[in-house]
Amino acid sequence: MLAAASNDGSLEKVAFPARLNQVLCIYSADGYGSSSLFNPLPSIAEDNFTILGERVESAQLGGLRTRKSGTSVATVIAAGVAALILELGFQRPTKVQEMDLRSYAGIRAMFVAMSREEGTFTTDGRHFIRPWMLLDVNKDLDYVLMHMSYILERL
Repeated sequence: MLAAASNDGSLEKVAFPARLNQVLCIYSADGYGSSSLFNPLPSIAEDNFTILGERVESAQLGGLRTRKSGTSVATVIAAGVAALILELGFQRPTKVQEMDLRSYAGIRAMFVAMSREEGTFTTDGRHFIRPWMLLDVNKDLDYVLMHMSYILERL
C-alpha cells in the first residue's frame, strides 16, 4: 500500500496510514527532485521516497486545466509507476515472479532501484524516485525484465 506523507510541513509528523509498517510513505518533490516545503520531516527508520508532486497539471470540470501540489498528488504518480511495474511483470511472468511484485517488499525493492544510485537523494535525505532508472525506454524489454528479476531474487 502507498500513502501520502502529509502536507503539514516539518512541524507535524507523517500522517496515518503512511507511518505504518508495510506502507510505502510518499513525499512530494519538485521537478528537479528537491523535497517540497510542505513535506513533514523524513522518518529516521523508514524509507523516505519522493516523486513529482508539485505543480502537476490536472484536469478540471469544464475541460479546464489546473496545477495541483501535495503528497497526495505525488502518491498518485507513485501508484502509477507501481502499476507500470506490475504490468511489466504480468507481460512475462516466467521472467518476473508476479507474487514477488505484488507485495510491499517487491514494490519497495523496485522503488529503491529507481532511487538509490548516486545523485538521487534530495537535499534532506529523502530518496527521489526516478522511474527511468529502471524503466529505460532505450533498453530492450527482456533486459528490463531480467534486471527486475535480479532485484527480486535479492529480497
